[in-house]
Amino acid sequence: MTGNCENYAIGIDLGTTRSCVAVYMPDHDRVDIIGTTLSSVSFTDTEKIIGGFSRNATKTVYGKIF
Repeated sequence: MTGNCENYAIGIDLGTTRSCVAVYMPDHDRVDIIGTTLSSVSFTDTEKIIGGFSRNATKTVYGKIF
């Protein structure tokens, strides 16, 4: 995103299954979806895990065990 950001608007949809973030850019007259993730959060003693990886706190991701 470039240009004057003071007129941009951010929308956050916190759904029960999925959550999404989008931004409206008036200079381009469009809405861009920034990201969508599963609506799931887990906590360990040292981490906060969001999205799909939090559904299974013992899942190995890129060699790291959550």
